[in-house]
Amino acid sequence: MFYIADNGIIKLHAGDSGNFHFQINIGSTINPQPYALQANDKIYFSVMEPNQPFELGVLRKILTVDDLIDETTINIQFITEDTERLIPGIYYYEMKLVLIDNEENTHYYTICPKTKFYILD
Repeated sequence: MFYIADNGIIKLHAGDSGNFHFQINIGSTINPQPYALQANDKIYFSVMEPNQPFELGVLRKILTVDDLIDETTINIQFITEDTERLIPGIYYYEMKLVLIDNEENTHYYTICPKTKFYILD
């Protein structure tokens, strides 16, 4: 079973497959701006244990234009191997957009702050 609530909380049984679509926005939560992912852009998705940093996620994905549904919506897919070895409990997920501009400067945007992610048995 895969379930995502309106507030973004995800519930997934260990080893189950599932996917969800995420609207890519940059800017503030008050004034979100849809962003069309470009060829060099990447979205980093990380599932972390409580009180662990993004970089130490137990499940990490790199999403690109190949994962787009449309210009500003990305598909995030889970397969059995992603979660089958995770211990049931509460985790958190977060997403960061990494842009490289024309001058080769790298810019980071947190497009989804830490949100609960439950692994169920």
